[in-house]
Parts: sequence; C-alpha cells; structure tokens
Amino acid sequence: MNNSVVAFNPCGIEVSHLTLVVALRCGDRDESPRDFPNTPDGHQAVPRFLGRSDRPVRGAMKSTGLYGLDLALWLHRAGVAVMVANPRAVCHFAKAPLQRSKNDQLDAAVLREFAGCMPFQAQRPLLQVDTHLHWRASRELARPAHDEFFRVVVEVLLDEGGRGPSS
Repeated sequence: MNNSVVAFNPCGIEVSHLTLVVALRCGDRDESPRDFPNTPDGHQAVPRFLGRSDRPVRGAMKSTGLYGLDLALWLHRAGVAVMVANPRAVCHFAKAPLQRSKNDQLDAAVLREFAGCMPFQAQRPLLQVDTHLHWRASRELARPAHDEFFRVVVEVLLDEGGRGPSS
C-alpha cells in the first residue's frame, strides 16, 4: 500500500459509457465537478485538468470494466496515481454519511472523499497495452463476440510473455 504522509489532492472519477465526471480537491477547496467525454480526447484532457493541482493527485474510480480502462492507462502514463476501487466498498462508504441521492456528480464527489480517506492502493496496468490496441472497439461487439475477443486477447498476451497479476 502507498499511504505515505506526503500531502496529496484527492480526486474522484465517475466513469460511464459516454462521460467522465471528475471531482478534484485542491488544498482545502473542492473544485466543481467537470465533465469530459469518454473518448481519446477526453482521456487526454483529464490529466491536463488534474495538472492544475499544486500537489500530487491520487484518483479513485470504480471498477467499471472496459469503460474506465483507457482512462486508467492514460492516467498511469501521465504519472497520476489511480486506485480502482471495489464498487461495493464505495457504495458502503457513500451510505455512511446517509447520502441517498445519486447522480454522476455526487458519485464523483464520493469517490474523491474515498480517495482522501481510505487506504490508497495505486493500480498498475497488468499488461502494458500498446496505443494501437483500442480496447474500446470491443464495446461495439455483441456479448458472445465480446467474450471471445477477450479470450483471444488473453491467449495472445500470455503467448507473448504477458505478466500475471502484480504482487
């Protein structure tokens, strides 16, 4: 775990199929949540937005499968520490202050608080995916083809010496 006493600014990122909602705290002030498209241009814009911070940023996002994978890789390449949190843990964390409303902006704010309060475990990509391999293309596939796509990708990566889960 990486829970050093270095000051950092927490960030929450709510990921959906079409949009990314980013909630950042700079020092003692919460920035207004910003919306970005869940596209390559949006993935490039998020690290630029986070670059406004005067301290290192620690971001939290829920595990949403493919929708957040490209963004997590972009943030990792940009040097932003990202924790991919268990959605159930975030849900229970959100219920603690009796938060009943739910929308993307509130979810991003909950993730920001989660990143600031909970033990932080930065994720590393399990496999270094080249930029020419566009995972988002698989979103367009039907479910059976989607499963077959991942089976083939895993076989190819393992044949090419892909590494297993990090320890």
